[in-house]
Order: sequence, then C-alpha cells, then structure tokens
Amino acid sequence: MKITDLTITEITDPSRRDQLLATMERERPEFMRTDTRAWVATFQVDGTPRAVAIRIGHDGSVAPDIKQLDTHLRVNEEEFDKDSFISEGEAADVLAAFNVELSKRSSIFS
Repeated sequence: MKITDLTITEITDPSRRDQLLATMERERPEFMRTDTRAWVATFQVDGTPRAVAIRIGHDGSVAPDIKQLDTHLRVNEEEFDKDSFISEGEAADVLAAFNVELSKRSSIFS
C-alpha cells in the first residue's frame, strides 16, 4: 500500500473546524481533546483519493500529559454515491499506512 501526494491542512474556519471536531468526538468519545485545532490530510492510496481528519489529545486510558494524534478515515463522496465502501480491514490498513507517513511529519502538530 503506497501513499502519495500527502497534504496536511489545518482547518482554520471556526464553524467547519467545530463541526469536524464534534463529529470526531461522537465517533470516539473516550479520546480527550487537548487542543482546539484540527487538520485534514488528503492523499492517494494506490491511486485512490483518501482523506483523514486529525486532532490532538490523549486516550482516556493514558496519562493526561501524553500527547497523541487521533486519526479518522473519511468516506469519499464517490463511495457514498455508489453505496460501495471499503472493508473495515482495508480501512485499518489505510490508516496504518497513513500513520506511518504522519509520524514522519509529526513536528507540524507542535
């Protein structure tokens, strides 16, 4: 699985950022957000466009001074239109490959 064309953009529009953070909080309520910023990463996986939402905080089961990134794979509009989604296993593989690439760029979240 090859990731190319990776771009990470901070969401600066307050309403869009708040909407994205609220969605992420619903999807993973045990993650404690410690920063009001949010990002969206866009990239290609083997030629297929993908997007991941990112926020900073820590899992509720770890010490509060530990900084973690919470990543959520977004569903493409085309997949909604065709009602054709990737499997959970493939989504996990995409996130794993993305997180490897993200770790190389983690300084942007300082």
